[in-house]
Amino acid sequence: MSDPPSPMAKPATNLTSQTNRMSLGERDPEVLRAVSEALRSAKLAVGHDHNREYVKAIQLYKETIDVLETAVISVPEENQQEMFDLASQYRDRIEVLEKSLYKSSSKTSLKLQTGNSEDIDYFEDVDYTTMPDPPPSQPLFRPFWLMKVLATTMKDGGHLTPKVYVPKAVWYQSGLKIASINTKMASCLAISEALTRLQKIDMKDTDMVLRELDTFCVQIVQIQNSLAKALYFIPESKEEKSEKKEKRFGSAIKKMSVAVSKGMGRVKGRDKLDDASSYTTTLYELFENSQFLGEWLQEEMLDQPASPVTLKLRRASEFFWVVICAFVTRDLSSSLERFLKKGSEQLDRTYR
Repeated sequence: MSDPPSPMAKPATNLTSQTNRMSLGERDPEVLRAVSEALRSAKLAVGHDHNREYVKAIQLYKETIDVLETAVISVPEENQQEMFDLASQYRDRIEVLEKSLYKSSSKTSLKLQTGNSEDIDYFEDVDYTTMPDPPPSQPLFRPFWLMKVLATTMKDGGHLTPKVYVPKAVWYQSGLKIASINTKMASCLAISEALTRLQKIDMKDTDMVLRELDTFCVQIVQIQNSLAKALYFIPESKEEKSEKKEKRFGSAIKKMSVAVSKGMGRVKGRDKLDDASSYTTTLYELFENSQFLGEWLQEEMLDQPASPVTLKLRRASEFFWVVICAFVTRDLSSSLERFLKKGSEQLDRTYR
């Protein structure tokens, strides 16, 4: 990778001299503390810049700009323009670094150029230091936490745990083999539609809330049993249910599965995807739509832990854990394995 122009040490020096000139200690210690923080970030940024650690340098330059722009309104007027100028210099440096990084990724190959249509793009402009929140202590809330973390990896790439990072590209590989892909997608689409209806009901109308939750629970039972026939690790639900409603909803799932299959001309042979973006997008939307259930359950657990509404929400939480999270984490595991295998093959072809 060709290096960007030499990093600029002058802004850090300027900021040092400016801090020394500003007599803010007695007038506003908070502002002085903010400027000192900016100085520290600037020095670290320049250090990473000199060491060619450009992603980290960019992050620290941005932090410096944020601190400067927050503090500038509280400093004497004679210092404000100088702080604006410094922030502008850091922006210019960020632009140089980002252009260089993107140019390098397209020319040289953070995506390794081997002529293979299934080569993987490894470049992601993300903060690798950001960690997810720890899992909730109560199992009821863990599916919603996990779906939120998975959605983050789909959108930007991110950590599942402090030791496991999932690049965004893992979710968008071509040639993935996903078992029962049509049924999974049809089920996710149906759940998303049902969640959209739930979010629109009047929460003050207890009867309506219970009716809609009853309908939702019938749907997820049918989905669970439908997927249990295709996926050995999903348990069949033994709950009592309305046979009429179950047959009607089961028929709808089958029709939706056929529609999904027709719409995905990208499926090559059995369960092999030429483009995984439709599957990933469907999962992402489901994970985003489901977050309100976790918040709702949390409120109900505090107010009425044994109410009919709470019991139905607990059932929904169980479903997301033993069905949705179960098959998605298995799909992610196989996708990660393929991602690493393809990366190893690309390295062998490139550097052999």
